[in-house]
Amino acid sequence: MLMTGYNIDFDIAALLVAMFTLALIIIRKDKKRMENRLFSLIVIDNLLSIVFDLLSSYAIENPTWVPRAVNEGFSYAYLTFHALFAPLFFGYVMLVSGIVFSKRYQRINIMIMSLPWVVSLFFIAFNPLFHSVFYLDENGAYYHGYGIYTMYVSAAIYLLGIFYIIVRYKTSFSSAQRISLGLFWALAIGTLTLQYFHQELLLEMFGQAMVCLGVSITILDEEALYDPVTHVYNRITFQNDVTRMIKSENNFTVFYVRISNGKQIASSVGLERNNLLLLRVADFLRRVAAYTNKQNVYDLGNYHFAIVHRDASREEVFSLATTLEQRFRKEWLNEYFRIKYDAQIIVANVPKDFDDVDSLIELADRNYIRNTETKVYVGEGLDQIKRYHKVERAVSRGLENNNFVVYYQPIWDATSNKIHSCEALLRLFDDEIGFVSPEEFIRVAEDNGSIVEIGEFVFEEVCRFIVECNLREKEIEFVEVNLSTIQCLQSDLVERLVSILEKYRVPASAINLEITETAAVENEDVLKGTLEKLHKVGFSVSMDDFGTGYSNLMNIFNLSFEIIKIDKSILWNADDNVAGDIILENIANTIKQMDRRIVCEGVETEEQCEKLKRIGVDYCQGYLFSRPIKTDELVEYIEKFNFK
Repeated sequence: MLMTGYNIDFDIAALLVAMFTLALIIIRKDKKRMENRLFSLIVIDNLLSIVFDLLSSYAIENPTWVPRAVNEGFSYAYLTFHALFAPLFFGYVMLVSGIVFSKRYQRINIMIMSLPWVVSLFFIAFNPLFHSVFYLDENGAYYHGYGIYTMYVSAAIYLLGIFYIIVRYKTSFSSAQRISLGLFWALAIGTLTLQYFHQELLLEMFGQAMVCLGVSITILDEEALYDPVTHVYNRITFQNDVTRMIKSENNFTVFYVRISNGKQIASSVGLERNNLLLLRVADFLRRVAAYTNKQNVYDLGNYHFAIVHRDASREEVFSLATTLEQRFRKEWLNEYFRIKYDAQIIVANVPKDFDDVDSLIELADRNYIRNTETKVYVGEGLDQIKRYHKVERAVSRGLENNNFVVYYQPIWDATSNKIHSCEALLRLFDDEIGFVSPEEFIRVAEDNGSIVEIGEFVFEEVCRFIVECNLREKEIEFVEVNLSTIQCLQSDLVERLVSILEKYRVPASAINLEITETAAVENEDVLKGTLEKLHKVGFSVSMDDFGTGYSNLMNIFNLSFEIIKIDKSILWNADDNVAGDIILENIANTIKQMDRRIVCEGVETEEQCEKLKRIGVDYCQGYLFSRPIKTDELVEYIEKFNFK
């Protein structure tokens, strides 16, 4: 096919667009991400294709002015760069989606995907022998051969592949990425089709240049990827990257670096110096991650960092974890001072340890580990974190499926020798992980905020129980209901409780609210106003677990507790040594002198019970009388004990 009469207007426009796009890329700072490096290569390839297309068009139109060898050289250069654009862009879309790292797409798969380009390259390479792609006759006229159609077929195959990736892995792209890539795909198809039927227009290069410009404007937003202080990738980038890699079935490892004393150090050194210290930490993590091109560093906020390592071997995981631990055991130097960061290094393999995005995000946010010393948690060290996740899901299912059950433990009155009251104790029985202890699920519920809903559930169950079983007729003065710290801080706590009381027509005096000593001390100012409101409504309030926290007796007066519950550890310690016995007796005497009633929990033997009666304890609670039991068992127990 003789080719003449080229219209280079679109090529000139394409050249200007490509130069502008390249300028945008140059002034942007991120050349570390693999997809961005590849996109830079695509833009350069597009620019070179346009340049050689223009030179080739000029040479074809002016064969007498351009030597034959130069003319052919321009054509070979154009065809080579042009054939490379489609597979490069296909690879870019794979990188953006994350599937290039998937176990499904190992080296053999990449080689298969390269076949269309290899075929085109084969025809170009052997064109001097067979003249199948193009040739010049003795007059310098330019002709296309049948091999030129391999270029169009190759481009069409890659465009179909791009379409498949966008549709098949649509959840790996953001909505903006899907829309942008879809529009650019349509633009590429349109210009390729027009170029095929009107080869003199040279539209294809213009279409490619516009695709590159569109991607650089709509998809590449580098400033939004970085944290402004530490200059590493930010939390949103982390979330997007791990989401993409999980959905495209990658194997990767996340190294979390959680600085537990970051806030304390920040308050002591000031904002400016603290930012310089964090920048030093980020620089160290960047240097560590620079050993391979498979690692990215992220600042997750709140003094938490992460390194994502793709396809890490066991040796690489061990080496990096060791390097991080050793560095954080040393001091960080500043021109003015030196400080010591305590860091918990959590190593999570995906999908072996965790296989969902929410878990990886929560690992960055939740305080699963109470220990604040620098230590690596990997493999079996993650068991407590995995258990936390299981319990958290069990709590969620418990609220949805009514898996929570309220049990009651009787409380004995030393004066009347009768069951005087009982404590509502919550139990969780999950279909998947079985019984979950309150120590586990309460902590989880407090962390995720569901403790408020759980607390209201318990309160409502207690009100229903009081009404249905006529507890007052059974000489039960009140039922003790625990309030969590978070509930105590709710501004509308009293209103919520009163609305439930009114629903069941239960007097507030039928319920005694228990607040832990730690909650009372840590939130004294806020709690004082809440307790005043509760007292006005008619609730009695007791301090629970006295002796386990800060043990300031002034809190008993300041917060107007009517009943003090001594923790079982005080009682049990009194069994072991004389000093413990003296401490128990002095605590009881002091509380009695304050004119407060006393409950002691953990009573298991007759000897303990007699000792408590002797020192003036009003009520006893423990396995000596009964374990926590269900409502029907409690009613039967009270009737037998109080009316025998």
